[in-house]
Amino acid sequence: MAGLLATPVGSGPATALHAHLVASSPAAGDTLGQPPAEVLLAFSEPVEAALTGIRLVRPDGSILELVVRADPADVRVVLAPLPALDAGGYRVVWRVVSADGHTVAGDYAFYVEGAGTEVLAAPPPPPAEPHPTPPVALRTAVEGLAMAALLLFAGSLLFQDPGVRAVPRLAAALAILAPLLLAGDFLVWAVTASPGAEPAAMLGSAGRTTAGRIELLRLGLVLLAVWALVLARRPRPAAILALAAVLASGALGHALARSPLASIPAKAVHLGAVAVWLGGLVRLAGADPDTEDFPRLARRVSSVALISVALIGTTGILQAVLLLPDLSALWGSGYGRLVLAKAGGLAALVALGAFHRFRLLPRLDAGSAPTLRRSVRREILVFAIVLLVAAWLAQVPPPDAGSATLIEGAAR
Repeated sequence: MAGLLATPVGSGPATALHAHLVASSPAAGDTLGQPPAEVLLAFSEPVEAALTGIRLVRPDGSILELVVRADPADVRVVLAPLPALDAGGYRVVWRVVSADGHTVAGDYAFYVEGAGTEVLAAPPPPPAEPHPTPPVALRTAVEGLAMAALLLFAGSLLFQDPGVRAVPRLAAALAILAPLLLAGDFLVWAVTASPGAEPAAMLGSAGRTTAGRIELLRLGLVLLAVWALVLARRPRPAAILALAAVLASGALGHALARSPLASIPAKAVHLGAVAVWLGGLVRLAGADPDTEDFPRLARRVSSVALISVALIGTTGILQAVLLLPDLSALWGSGYGRLVLAKAGGLAALVALGAFHRFRLLPRLDAGSAPTLRRSVRREILVFAIVLLVAAWLAQVPPPDAGSATLIEGAAR
């Protein structure tokens, strides 16, 4: 197995994939004198065996669904026993869900010789997917909206006065939207990961994966936060539970598959700081600039934003170092260019924050409060654009530092 994993199945430039096939047995293009007993697929990252599908296309075009099991010795490897095979060309069609929750698919051909066989016909082409999956644009939109609602929900609660028992209008709206969008995000992901399965089996399989458990944990924390806010009228525990859901999101996506011991804490702190910063801006944008408390609130939000910027910048750089193979990948890959776009958005937010802190805050007593509130609303608009870029970034695979590429029928 060590030799198999160390041997690339092809040659070519580095690829940008979530989890890609690095070796297989039978290998792509193999011509075997004896029928193989099983199919073995080895990937570049851990994969979820519960959501892996492998189909064998026989020479006559018929399709056999194989029973997949995980290799107990390596989380990157899945196995599927084969029945007795006749001579001819066969095609292996596979679909896996990587540890970061993204779906990757591909196919390749191998051949089995028989007595007196001189020319083996090429196997039939891969069949179409039996069940359509949600498009990437829908998955990105749902995930981005769910994350934005969660960040706003947690951030707005952190700036709510603990002595006020009434539920603010924004918090009440987000208490409905956040759990609905998070549940929708989980459902769209489950359908994408296991298309065509019965609803109970689909949700059960998705819930047994690492990414699925984290998604359900996050949803449960948000529901508890809603209960604490709406029914128990305890805004402080609600804020803590909502912030815990934000921190749990740090264990989803690329961080779960790439250097998780460093990536997960970095992403958790990154998202927590975003929630605090965004919550302060929304609280300030909705405050009455004519009240005596507005200057105090503005200075508090400015101080919190300064700390948040430092944390976001530091953890963002750390995540880029962990996920990008080298500096040239910043402009040489789609993922790197999105990182640069996100950094540009952060720079614009920092510039607006500096303008508020050094130009408008010192002049609050001179009547600059309405100007500050209008400028903060513009900052929130820029923030929304940065969040859209971040949601897109979560769907784009970081470039791979290795040289192994997918075998015949690259991942779709």
